[in-house]
Amino acid sequence: MPEYSELVVAGRRYLVLEVSVKPKKVRSRGREYLQHYINLPKKIAGKLYELAGEDMSVELPVVMLVAPAEWYHGILWEEMPERAWKTIPARVRRELESLGLGRNPRKQVLIAADEEEIRKLGLDPTKPITLRDIERKIREQAKKTTPIPAITT
Repeated sequence: MPEYSELVVAGRRYLVLEVSVKPKKVRSRGREYLQHYINLPKKIAGKLYELAGEDMSVELPVVMLVAPAEWYHGILWEEMPERAWKTIPARVRRELESLGLGRNPRKQVLIAADEEEIRKLGLDPTKPITLRDIERKIREQAKKTTPIPAITT
């Protein structure tokens, strides 16, 4: 998996990377609390400041799209043989590829659609969907609703 990939969502560039949420016990007024931290690698922080056009000495608000990573997200697939990549389930490969984290990472562009629109096409919005999937479903629906003209000789 590359160090990070880039994803375009609603016209804005996002960095996709794996980070860890780390618990830390903190004492305050004789009580113990659990706080959680996310540390960004310096290179990634620098890239965020570069995207924002800001100096690294200022506080930078960021937007995060987060989800728990399954065990396979931390594996360096591009360094493993092709047979290893093929051993993971197709659902997992599609997810990694849609995030730009597959064996051959490419910048992805997400298309905005609400869940109901996706369901109306006959697709499952809880699974990765490609442009090819959408095109195939639209063509299928067009064939059902558009009568094919008869050929006359």
